Amino acid sequence: MRATRAARPLTDRDTANDNSTCRGASISDLRPLTGVRVCYFGRYDPKYSRNVIITKCLERAGAEVVHVRDDRSLPFRTPVLLWRALRARFDVIIVGFRAHSDVFLARLLASGRRVPLIFDPLTSRYEEKVIDRQLVRPDSWLARWYWFSDRAGCRVADRILLETAAQISHFATTFDVSREKCRRFWLGADDDVMADGDRVRCDEDLVCKWRDSVLAP
Repeated sequence: MRATRAARPLTDRDTANDNSTCRGASISDLRPLTGVRVCYFGRYDPKYSRNVIITKCLERAGAEVVHVRDDRSLPFRTPVLLWRALRARFDVIIVGFRAHSDVFLARLLASGRRVPLIFDPLTSRYEEKVIDRQLVRPDSWLARWYWFSDRAGCRVADRILLETAAQISHFATTFDVSREKCRRFWLGADDDVMADGDRVRCDEDLVCKWRDSVLAP
């Protein structure tokens, strides 16, 4: 596999215990990925915060992000994604969140180009459908399919982006994935949306409403 610089900002210097984050000002000044082209691939939502922030982080680091995506069902989008990717030039492929089914096509493209493949699942479909939401019975064929496809998708990726140490442990034990392949990536918030405001003094009780989804640390 040809070594490139594209994986470095997403792997925290390839050290699982490094808690550094991709900070806008410093990464924009250093621009360590200048000249690197990243293919953001699959049926992902370009407006979803996770994909937005990762794209901004890459661009601030100097990378050029090429979006290769399609919203149709798997049989119809696969040839379209293949055609668009073959026409693009890139140094690394990232399969964006919610594009789990497209990781296998991305593997073929990455192998053909001899570039790294980074998979950003955030969560497994098995965990979402079977464990968390309990939409599928654990002993059903569909649950087995989710487990098999999640395991296979993780195995074909060169790196897997996850948010917490608990997630890494879950993937390692549930899908027999090497911990060395997983990288804890603390995403943070979109600083174009969430920014420090003016500090004010509050002499009365302050009631805050917090709406979010939280993953275990």
